[in-house]
Amino acid sequence: MNIKKYLLGFLIIAFLIFAFIDIVWNSNLRHNIIGNKQWTQKKKEFKSTEISKITFYTGGLNGKNIELTEKEKDNFIINLINSKFYKSNWRGMIDGGIAITIVFNDGTKDYFEYCGESIFQITYNGKMFSIRNKELEKTLLSYNVTL
Repeated sequence: MNIKKYLLGFLIIAFLIFAFIDIVWNSNLRHNIIGNKQWTQKKKEFKSTEISKITFYTGGLNGKNIELTEKEKDNFIINLINSKFYKSNWRGMIDGGIAITIVFNDGTKDYFEYCGESIFQITYNGKMFSIRNKELEKTLLSYNVTL
């Protein structure tokens, strides 16, 4: 009788522990911690000397392709590096943004997306997350970007 009581108690505790682990494993908290670490690693890739150009399309009916000048590019990269992690997008991407292309000197390209309200969506190692920076948004809005 006593053994059954202890066994039942052990099973209940084990179930609660597994339920807690499952909740934490699939929570925003875990994904935000991982995303924040990945943003810290990703922003190390952005060096002004290694980037040849930054382009984007303004959107809208009279949209046009824009390539940032050397000074704008340098300021954009500084602002990009100084962007704050916003949140993980592990449940799905934000739709309807403006694609921004970064072309590196070796010809490789990296893409991220302006989603409005100072939010930019970016990926690293297959994980998607958002960053936030009002200065980056000001640069894009100076070209009358529309979503």
